[in-house]
Amino acid sequence: MSRNFQYQKDGQYFAQVSGGLEEASGDELRKAGCKIISDEFRGLIFQCDVEKVFQLNYTARTISRILAPIASFQVKNADDLYRKAIEIPWEVLIYSGKNFALSVQGKSDVIDNSRFALYRVKDAITDRSVNTGMDRPMVARSNPDILVNIYLEKRSVTLSIDTSGESLHKRGYKKATGRAPLAETLAAGIIDYSQWDGEMDLLDPMCGTGTLLTEALMKAANVPAGYFRKSWGFFGMPEFQREKFENWKTGLNKGIREVSSVITGSDIDPEALNAARKNTELIPGGEDLRFRLVDFRKRKQFTDGVLVTNPPYGERIEDSNLVELYRDFGDFLKHNCAASNAYLFTCNLPLLKKVGLRTSFRKPLWNGQLEGRLCRYEIY
Repeated sequence: MSRNFQYQKDGQYFAQVSGGLEEASGDELRKAGCKIISDEFRGLIFQCDVEKVFQLNYTARTISRILAPIASFQVKNADDLYRKAIEIPWEVLIYSGKNFALSVQGKSDVIDNSRFALYRVKDAITDRSVNTGMDRPMVARSNPDILVNIYLEKRSVTLSIDTSGESLHKRGYKKATGRAPLAETLAAGIIDYSQWDGEMDLLDPMCGTGTLLTEALMKAANVPAGYFRKSWGFFGMPEFQREKFENWKTGLNKGIREVSSVITGSDIDPEALNAARKNTELIPGGEDLRFRLVDFRKRKQFTDGVLVTNPPYGERIEDSNLVELYRDFGDFLKHNCAASNAYLFTCNLPLLKKVGLRTSFRKPLWNGQLEGRLCRYEIY
């Protein structure tokens, strides 16, 4: 196969991650046999063979997207972007009968409107096809054969294949959601940072729709993160061989195992608990997750285990109910959770003071555009 694109020449890729998950994502990449080249803003440049990229899209728990760079260059303006983009052999990727879509990220010092950059790359792709004697490719509204990512930074532009397609946080198991759910990739990162290994019992006393516990179960049971997904962006790449990939998936899925520890979630919202049950019913081992309609203040002792939770945090510290909630949670840990470690994630940082316990760990994490903290409390 000819080496037309940057990733084919240097074997380097970019893993997009949420803020604070770089360490967890780096561990995932190293365990998969990848070499970390550099840490970047909200991501990691890593090196591996292209088949490993296909596999990572199926297994990675904390990575949002994996980009395969096609070309990088400096531009003077939008017309210069067009001139350089049309030199790329797009016909190798987007040939007759294939469609494409584009996404754009970042900010340019020389192109005022990022959407205009997107249109100029679109024009370059379609004009290149016509100039090489091919049919003009169609732009897809959804599920494109090839998704091209445009990243703008100052005067530089990087064009990449989005090998993931939809963001990898979209696992495919959620049938129902609640208010302000955690992204699955963030929930998986929180489980990683908690160092819960599936051996001790796990409790989320304010579990909502159960995202933290679902991600914990999938990790402990060796259920791949992409177990329920049907497609990825790499399906349209020239190196992809479906039969080989499907055979690899089948072999990997044979490693799914039972979890011996007890995983429990509780909440006071019956609709959230119903959603949690629906979301876990098809996951291997999901029938063993225990969900209870109960206020954590009324729970009995939970000892020698791990607690992990993302309690409500609202927008204003003045909410007296939230202040009481966090204070009561601290009391619950002190009086009911001996010999346990508790991990609390919130995006309302002043509320952490209301817990009334000293933290042994504080990790900045981002939930979308909101900055939060993951705190560990060691209860003796």
